[in-house]
Amino acid sequence: MRKLRKLFLYDMLSIKRKIFIVIILITLLPLLISVVYFYESFSSVLNKVANDALLKAVQDANRNIEASFDSIDTTTSQLVSNPIVLKNTMNSYAFPNFYSPALSPDDLQSSFKYTLLINPAWDHGLINSIYLFDNSVLYYSVSRSKKNIQTVNSDNINIYNRYSYYNGKDKILIPPQNNDNSIYCFRNIFDINNNKVYYRLILAIDENILSQDYNSILIYPETKAFIYDENGVIFSALDKKLLGKPMDAQFLNLVKTAKMNVTYYAKQKYFIASKKIDNTNLTFTILVPQNQILLNLSKSINNFLIIVLFIFGLSILASIFIYKKFIKIVSDFLNAVKLVNQGDYTAKLPIYEDHELNQVSITFNAMTSEIQYLINQVYEKQLLLKSTELKFLQSQMNPHFLFNVLATISWKSRMSGDESIYKMITSLSELLQASIYSNSKTEIPISKELQYVEFYLYLQKTRFEDRLTYTINISDDFLLDCYLPKLSLEPIVENAVVHGLENKIGSGNVTINIKSIEDSIYFEVIDDGVGFDSKNILQNNTEPPSASRNHNSIGLSNTDKRLKLLYGEQYGISIKSEKDEGTTVTLHIPIDRGGLTNV
Repeated sequence: MRKLRKLFLYDMLSIKRKIFIVIILITLLPLLISVVYFYESFSSVLNKVANDALLKAVQDANRNIEASFDSIDTTTSQLVSNPIVLKNTMNSYAFPNFYSPALSPDDLQSSFKYTLLINPAWDHGLINSIYLFDNSVLYYSVSRSKKNIQTVNSDNINIYNRYSYYNGKDKILIPPQNNDNSIYCFRNIFDINNNKVYYRLILAIDENILSQDYNSILIYPETKAFIYDENGVIFSALDKKLLGKPMDAQFLNLVKTAKMNVTYYAKQKYFIASKKIDNTNLTFTILVPQNQILLNLSKSINNFLIIVLFIFGLSILASIFIYKKFIKIVSDFLNAVKLVNQGDYTAKLPIYEDHELNQVSITFNAMTSEIQYLINQVYEKQLLLKSTELKFLQSQMNPHFLFNVLATISWKSRMSGDESIYKMITSLSELLQASIYSNSKTEIPISKELQYVEFYLYLQKTRFEDRLTYTINISDDFLLDCYLPKLSLEPIVENAVVHGLENKIGSGNVTINIKSIEDSIYFEVIDDGVGFDSKNILQNNTEPPSASRNHNSIGLSNTDKRLKLLYGEQYGISIKSEKDEGTTVTLHIPIDRGGLTNV
């Protein structure tokens, strides 16, 4: 009952009070929601920014690491292609070892040093030493290591002994061991003649120099970074105690992909990103403590209070704007409905940005336009019919007397043996009867309309003799039994002769094509006369430039309007004309087998 009572009291409020309540809610709710969800929202933004920044940093660091390993690969390629090494491997087959002179260590060292003069990896200190072993365990070396030379020799010999079994063509990257922080690159050099291993090349990579490639991105305390192989053995890390040791299985499961994640590791929440290093079996991974990133959250609370006040002000402005907009919409609807109620069907609603309101506006405007169109259509149709009937009444000046006189002249000419005059009088009489007794409620078969056309063309042919020729083409005989409004085609033919051919010097031709396409009939009246500018002829209700104002009682424009009123806007007359090129007038109506009764 209390709920019903509260609803009843709300319904009893005026619209202004309701709007006031809505404004208060609109103003306060965003503020409350923003306060409640601020921490999570801002935390989410920081997380995303951190994710994006960390991923970019990993990509940049990865490019640096890949560049370092590429420079190492380039160095090994240069050493493998060293002229002295190549010469020795090429001669090994032609000259067996016990006949071949021993490879001079001094020559090889000098050659290696010359190769390394402009080598970036050597200059940068990335490579500490280069050792070349033959199958007799003899070695030749170049070293810049700060360690004791005996220790360096011992470390490289140990690497050689551990991997002397390997005869593959791919390089092997060997992680640091014990107190030796060097990463070793082991590669075989093959005899060119028999494809057997001839030398074994070992490069010692300084892990401290390599770690500089990613140290620059470690801006947060307690950040962890690793380079490790597919078995989880660590090649490089911030904590040098971890070098050469395997990582735990839990960590490996967390970094199988290069996507960003937020995960727990060592009882702490981290942002983690990893990416595989191209052309190696190594992966680079970085972990940043989440709590270090979210330290900025507490620093932003003061700024948030300012933002809250700003949002509050915006909410007030938005509420006022919504109130005015709502009142305007109501006023628009009331004014439009009042105008329609007063009979003004031109009333329109404006276009709204809101989709739903705009749909209502479009529907209302379409409704008033349709009502206005229907009113105008009925009015124009009745006006046209009354005009036609008036002209019919004006023509009723004792037509029987006129036809009796014409019949008498026709009879006398035939009695005198003048068939030409007889035929002319008969054609003229038929045309006059068709015109005088034409009214707004007559439709005739196309065959009958063609008779009137032929009567007219016969009279004009008699007048112009050889200057006028004409052709009538019908695509299908069934069209002759279809119907059209009386005297719809004849005025178009008359227009072609009078406006197209009368002013032409020389002979002219009129072609009439009748064809059906789907549910429509098309009448084409084509003349090769003087032509005219056909633009806006139908719209402006004007005749061609050469036309006499009273020559055609209906005219092309009235015929077009008549057909549109009878059949619809998609039907009527179209004109195509070019000056000195001729004119084509197309009459388009639906197939009518006599069902139209009010034409």
